[in-house]
Amino acid sequence: MSTKHHHRSESGGEHYGRSFLAFVLFLVISLLSLTLCVRFYFIAPRSMVNIFVNEEYVNTLREDVCEYSHDLCSACMLPEDALDTAITYESLYNIENAYISGALGASREFTKTTYEDNVAELGKNIENAVNTVIKEKNISVDEKQKNGAAEVSGLVSNYLLKRIEIAHIDMLETVINVGKLATTIGIAALTVLAVILVLIIISIGSKRYRALRSVIHSVNAAAILNLLLIGGVEIVKQFKSLVLYPTYVADTFMRYVSRCEGVVAISSLGLFTLAFMLMVVVWKLNRETKK
Repeated sequence: MSTKHHHRSESGGEHYGRSFLAFVLFLVISLLSLTLCVRFYFIAPRSMVNIFVNEEYVNTLREDVCEYSHDLCSACMLPEDALDTAITYESLYNIENAYISGALGASREFTKTTYEDNVAELGKNIENAVNTVIKEKNISVDEKQKNGAAEVSGLVSNYLLKRIEIAHIDMLETVINVGKLATTIGIAALTVLAVILVLIIISIGSKRYRALRSVIHSVNAAAILNLLLIGGVEIVKQFKSLVLYPTYVADTFMRYVSRCEGVVAISSLGLFTLAFMLMVVVWKLNRETKK
């Protein structure tokens, strides 16, 4: 009778001890998975570059610049589409890629000023395009307009710069660099803490498969929490809209947020997979115990 009472008391202590540690483990695993997402995707320079260097964004940017050039050409008594052949997708892609990659240090190929050389090259192409149209259409140019091609080129180039340059982008680079260091340290610390917690949990009690069940619950709970966070972001997106100008910049940023949600969803899938593998281990241990 005394032995039975002692067994019950010990089981209760084991249960509450495992439950508490499993709860802490759940928080650690969830935080670790999110930190991994931040380190390897959210603040990865290449991911930030891909926000703006993609076909959809560059095409929209080109449409914006071409629309401005159409109005400018009309005001200058030039054919509306005079500059369309000079303002190419490839040229804008190269400018955008050089600007973002150089500013964020995402590629050794670009410096912080490489994009200015690309814009200058585009400006020359625009100036040549204007002169070509003037010559082909036999448009008379008076003395006051002899530098008109250069002025048109300068106006379009300045408009483009206003559209691609991001205010305080140096601060973003600093955030990325500090974030990389902080998340690397965080990943190392959280990994060690998670391993320690798992070892302590499985050391409690004589039956390992029962202890592993607590670990499984922690992993599953972490995966579910990550999915709930995605759901929370989706709810906010339904009631709040990002106000940025031009609007395609806001659309691009929201696509980035959606990609980040996708990465978190993948991390949840990875956690569910890990939990399933641990369940297989528990099943095997349980079968061996019953033999």
